[in-house]
Amino acid sequence: MRFKRSEESHPFPRSVSAPGSNTEVEREHFDRISDEFDHRYNVYGTQVGRMRVSMRMDRLSECLAKVKLEGTETPRVLEIGCGTGEYTLACQEWIRSLFALDLSFSMIRMARKKTKAHFLQADAIRIPCLEDRFDLIFGNATLHHVPLLPVMKEIRRVMKPGARAIFFEPNMMNPHVWLQKNVRWFRAWSGDSERETAFLRWRMIKVLKEQGWREIYIEPFDFLHPWTPDRWSKRMRQFSDFLARIPLVKEVGGSLWIELVK
Repeated sequence: MRFKRSEESHPFPRSVSAPGSNTEVEREHFDRISDEFDHRYNVYGTQVGRMRVSMRMDRLSECLAKVKLEGTETPRVLEIGCGTGEYTLACQEWIRSLFALDLSFSMIRMARKKTKAHFLQADAIRIPCLEDRFDLIFGNATLHHVPLLPVMKEIRRVMKPGARAIFFEPNMMNPHVWLQKNVRWFRAWSGDSERETAFLRWRMIKVLKEQGWREIYIEPFDFLHPWTPDRWSKRMRQFSDFLARIPLVKEVGGSLWIELVK
């Protein structure tokens, strides 16, 4: 379902829920854990958690600055996989036209308690809006929950020509991430869903090149382990920055910083 061209002020129809897809397992997983999600993962509740968010927000703000420098003073921004709205909340003060999408209605319900952004429950395989609508699309820990090829194709469809996308995803080269995604009992203990995965940088570059992205930048980063005690967080942040500058060693960073231009 798509709205008419005359509805330029809002990229989404007023009342749309995308139909189910092969991401149904992920939706059920997040519907089930939504009430305990913030408490369990406690993103802002620890010093190292706040540092990890800050590292991502710095990169997102730099990407937004590039969009503005390219001539879009008030960019229209879409967050894919907003979850309970932590990043949505962090962005709302400096992104005026912010829209947020998630597969799970229960997660969106939690997000709406934190911020007044425009929310929509939908499957990222079928984003219910017309093509060429957004100047910037971003997501944190989102793509590894969904079928990569069709989702990236759909993201390209709704981006304006020359628009940018930025994502932060788990790096399969990291030993902890590899265990978490491949060892069943460890995955269950960590709270991961059955189908989520992680990415290898070289393989993702190959896939994105085949899709025709004009610019592709993928860099491993973040050696800050989420279980780091607060008393060690400042030293570990310095050590993380040091490791990220060492060739080969940086390849096993915990996350991939993915930046794209359509």
